[in-house]
Amino acid sequence: MPIRAGGLARIASTSKELAKWRASATTALAAPAELRASPQATRQDRERIEELARELWRKDRALAETAALLVLSKKVQAISNNGEDE
Repeated sequence: MPIRAGGLARIASTSKELAKWRASATTALAAPAELRASPQATRQDRERIEELARELWRKDRALAETAALLVLSKKVQAISNNGEDE
């Protein structure tokens, strides 16, 4: 089956597009490898995340304790105000 002139032109333009796509894909895939973090940086990031998680947990507990103390102080105040009314 012979290739017509139009079909040949389409294959040629597709080959050019394919070459351009391959070049851009190769460039795009090569860049992240160069920008990838080192194992030491990754370990430091992991340690920082764990440190922040501990700090968040500590602050969460402190906030819960403060909220509980506030509720208790309001209850004590309400009880003392009821005692004065009688």
